[in-house]
Amino acid sequence: MTLKLGLTTKQVDYTNAFVQADIHNEDMYVCMPRGFTLEGKVLKLRKSLYGLCKSPKNFFGHLKSKLVENGFEQSSEDPCLFKSENVICLVYVDDCLFFSAKEEYIAEKIDGLCNSGLLLDVKDDVSGFLGVLITGREDG
Repeated sequence: MTLKLGLTTKQVDYTNAFVQADIHNEDMYVCMPRGFTLEGKVLKLRKSLYGLCKSPKNFFGHLKSKLVENGFEQSSEDPCLFKSENVICLVYVDDCLFFSAKEEYIAEKIDGLCNSGLLLDVKDDVSGFLGVLITGREDG
């Protein structure tokens, strides 16, 4: 799609993605880590942790709200596809691909997401997205 339409593409990885998301609608507790000795005490989580079954869902809800705040609309056909006036965003867990006719449109959206509190690692090279080797050819 990028090559056929001549689009600019950026890959974004969300740094410590799951711990950026608050836990809503339920209380979650974990045992004290080794080395702490408060007998009979547990810790209440305020943020998601890696390894919890609900962490991906919590992060996706967090990411979705930030994308919507920044002018994206979620597709009704594919919940991992977000569209704005000039930018398309595809989400897979904590990895995103942004597509646009102009690089500055993508930069503007990424800056907005950073300013809304998301910790992002932006990569210009999308050739290894999700471990899939992507190469372009002159003939499309």
